[in-house]
Amino acid sequence: ISLRMIRLGLGRQVETVSPADLVSFLKLLWVVYFLVLGGTAIARASALFFYARVLSQGPSRFRYALWVVHGLNIAWSISTIIMIFLTCSPIEKNWMPYLPGTCMDTKSLWLGFGTPDLIIDVLVLLLPLPMLWKLHLRLMRRLLLTGVFTCGYV
Repeated sequence: ISLRMIRLGLGRQVETVSPADLVSFLKLLWVVYFLVLGGTAIARASALFFYARVLSQGPSRFRYALWVVHGLNIAWSISTIIMIFLTCSPIEKNWMPYLPGTCMDTKSLWLGFGTPDLIIDVLVLLLPLPMLWKLHLRLMRRLLLTGVFTCGYV
């Protein structure tokens, strides 16, 4: 997809791209939104399922927090999908900006998506840390284990 987008004008000034290529580029960009969203949601879910499996003997508060973060991830994903569909009316205006219709302010929209996205990422990173630090290991081992869990998600 990236190579196709480069051929269609990615990285060039929009004025230098032909109208037909611009429409094709914007269609691909719209598809990329869903691919990135899906990949992000699945990566988070994978990390959370990993935590549930590896740290399954943890307190019930940990399991409860785990499922709350799962719920936030699902809610964020669904709301983002809905908002991507509702960004422009009609939908075709996303890739044909010259059509009559209206679009939301995309800067505000992406800021609205990005803020909860960042918060959920931080929650996923921090969630296993209290459990890891309660393990009866030497400090260096706990630091290394924390690094493995943190780098494993990032």
